[in-house]
Amino acid sequence: ERAVFREHFNLSPDDFVLLFAGRLNPEKNISLILEFIALKKETYPHLKLLIAGNGPCRSQLEEIIREQSLQQQVFFVGYRTEMRSIYGACDLLLLPSSRSETFGLVVVEAAFCGLPTLRSDMPGATDQIVDGLNGLVYSNTEPKQFHDKLASAIENPQQVRKMGEVAHDLALQKFTLMAMGDEFERLLV
Repeated sequence: ERAVFREHFNLSPDDFVLLFAGRLNPEKNISLILEFIALKKETYPHLKLLIAGNGPCRSQLEEIIREQSLQQQVFFVGYRTEMRSIYGACDLLLLPSSRSETFGLVVVEAAFCGLPTLRSDMPGATDQIVDGLNGLVYSNTEPKQFHDKLASAIENPQQVRKMGEVAHDLALQKFTLMAMGDEFERLLV
């Protein structure tokens, strides 16, 4: 599936593929990702971004992509109800929300598919990610930290793959229906 999906978007095996999945709202801070790609497109020529979702910011994001000449790096895949193949085709999920993020179900879905996440430290982040073990967390008030952690991830793809394996294992331990039910029961007692 990974190879087929990558082929569909003209992504090569050498590409490091980022994913944003969610509603295209201002608080999701997708422009931070585009800023990084625009600044680093010469440094990381094989860096790509898939944006899965729709929302009120799409036209604004498309304008940024045109202005920064990112049409060969950034692709919209629209709203999808079946995300498994998309998660499987990517190397790192990004969730750079600047406000009003909660648990982030997309992080758990990605983890079940072996995809680690770089996300802001909004509430819920520490419930899902141990920084450096099964993903990466940065301070949402420090965009430079986002840039640094993302650059480090791109330069260390084997470490990212290892985080994905750990994310998968931890998701099986913590986020299955049975595990969540047991935790809920524990909290009630």
